[in-house]
Amino acid sequence: MSYLRSRQLLYAVGLAIYCIVFFKNAWVGDDAYILFRSIDQLLDGNGPRWNPHERVEVFTCPLWYWLLAAMGSINRNHYLNSILLSAACNLLLLWNLHKIFANARVWLLAVLMLVFSQAYFDFTSSGLENPLVYCLLSCVALFYLQEKLLHTAIACGLLLITRHDMLLFVLPLLVHSFLHAKQQRIALTPALFALLLPLASWTLFSLLYYGFPFPNTAYAKLGALVPRELLLQRGTIYFTTSILRDFISIAVLIVGVAAGFFNRNTAIRMMTLGITLHLAYVWWIGGDFMRGRFFGWDYLLCVIVLLYPITVSTTKLWFNRFNLVAAFFALSASISWALWKPPIATPISWGAEPFKMGDSVNGVTQERYFFFWFTSFTKYLQRDTPLLLDFGWCQDGLEQRRQSLPIASSHTVGMTGFCLGTDRILIDALGITDPLLARMPHNPSQRNWRPGHFVRQLPEGYCASIKHGDNRITDPAIAAYYDKIRLLTQSEDLFSLERLQTIWQMNSGAFQDDLQRIHANTAQLPTTQSDCPFVELPPELIEQLKHPQT
Repeated sequence: MSYLRSRQLLYAVGLAIYCIVFFKNAWVGDDAYILFRSIDQLLDGNGPRWNPHERVEVFTCPLWYWLLAAMGSINRNHYLNSILLSAACNLLLLWNLHKIFANARVWLLAVLMLVFSQAYFDFTSSGLENPLVYCLLSCVALFYLQEKLLHTAIACGLLLITRHDMLLFVLPLLVHSFLHAKQQRIALTPALFALLLPLASWTLFSLLYYGFPFPNTAYAKLGALVPRELLLQRGTIYFTTSILRDFISIAVLIVGVAAGFFNRNTAIRMMTLGITLHLAYVWWIGGDFMRGRFFGWDYLLCVIVLLYPITVSTTKLWFNRFNLVAAFFALSASISWALWKPPIATPISWGAEPFKMGDSVNGVTQERYFFFWFTSFTKYLQRDTPLLLDFGWCQDGLEQRRQSLPIASSHTVGMTGFCLGTDRILIDALGITDPLLARMPHNPSQRNWRPGHFVRQLPEGYCASIKHGDNRITDPAIAAYYDKIRLLTQSEDLFSLERLQTIWQMNSGAFQDDLQRIHANTAQLPTTQSDCPFVELPPELIEQLKHPQT
């Protein structure tokens, strides 16, 4: 067999393996339906928001949101759109890896390392922005290693409006690239413009439209609601729970970071520094409840860090280095398979059945396992509908409509809100989609909290305020603060002088002392509200949901 034919065969095998595992494992999680409902609000003419009465940025991924919204304007099947867009991002990622490695055997080894990682592959779909981040990170790595400053800046600019915290990955790369370009007397202005324009444009829009520069999720999840030492304990747990359930991901992260720092290539060391900064950030914020979600990006870059030096080596030892990495992968993959099924091995019928708990360790769960039984791509093809009528959370939203409730509360708002429709109001008890509750104190009755997901204390009169369109909050301090929130999120005149002044005051910390006094009086706030009920499903419907036909 000729060299060209053997290369083509290796690429064909790798592409087939990746695509089969992707479509076999494709799924969509509850958080994606928060995004989908916001898109529905946009397409229904209300604008990019959660509830119809107020402007709130409920997505952390502006570029992913607008790509899905563009697809939704043509075909309003958000589930299918997210799977197709994810597939496109994954295909571009594979192409970029082909350009980075320029060696079929190394590329195939990279593909095998990816399909064995739970952290990476569980989120190649899911409806969240991970696949777009994978794609853009591979673009950044490709252009950075090729020393193309302008292309690197463009890719980084798009990455930063996909997720703001991706700055930690690219900051060392950008500093190194710009310093190198300055030494080479290359014009920096075009690259700076390409880097900053997307983020500056979106931030300006966000300030004027929403009243805040960052997504509401950032204010809800990153506030100091629990002591830092407890968050660091959860951050440590987030790392350690993957050891027995996703061994290869932890092994590749450790070996990749170590190998990267010892590499003589400055570019590889800068990529490794970005990985380290991001991993430290994940630990600092307490990790997440979705196992591996925040590791997938680091894992991808560690695969590049481990394999790229093989392809650029000028010594005759490259094949020995390849064998060393291949042996490390084989050992890590074998241990992973022995401890827990990797993505390549999970069957189509996999996942937690109705009303059965998913895999969870100290609040960290394999999210795909919990939802896969209901939202896998194969189940979607069987149902031929994006509306998951046999899932309890979806039925919660439909039950709110059946009971003609204009407003209700929920701890799980994604599918509930999506099935509810865009004309009713759903209050997020966690504050993730609510601008006031995102800033309210943690409800002390919630003991088993998860990082970034804190049940809030509802101010007395808050739900009545929303229902009647005015301010009926009984606590004077909270009522005054809510007046400011309402001005930013509900005022029809976006450019009134009062609103513009309040935007400046809110984001410059002028009301921070007021907020601290509210948090100091947490004992005075109620934990439930009679006018903001949690919807309860009829017992007969619950029994029916326990035994779905599909």
